Amino acid sequence: MAQEITEDQKEAIALAVQEIGGHAAVATLLGYADRRNVWPWTSGQRPVPPEIAPTLERGCNGKVPVERLCPQARWVRIEDKDWPGHRGRPLLDTARIDAPAATKVETPVTAAPQAAPASRARDHREPRQDRHADKPSHRTGR
Repeated sequence: MAQEITEDQKEAIALAVQEIGGHAAVATLLGYADRRNVWPWTSGQRPVPPEIAPTLERGCNGKVPVERLCPQARWVRIEDKDWPGHRGRPLLDTARIDAPAATKVETPVTAAPQAAPASRARDHREPRQDRHADKPSHRTGR
């Protein structure tokens, strides 16, 4: 099921792409080889992945916050005077507030791992012996 992308998200990514310098500049900023990797976000086919939203915010000097690029993610900000926009550095909040209280999980006790049987433990640095060394090769005609 595809996630619905709001008009505000489309406007936010368009503004971020414009501020950064175009699709190719965004692709370079994110380490992608091709600007086509950015196109699905700007065309509204897919939402911006939350893990790259902070890079886009920083790339456009804080003009487009992560909260607009990825409203589906939970964001928290920590104080960081060097982060552009003076709102603090954004971090994904991966702790679920609405999750039930944690219960104690018993860890099963297991035996120490045993070494592999001698038949399977082979030194991979040894050259492989050719099983058909006595037969002529079909490639060389020898």
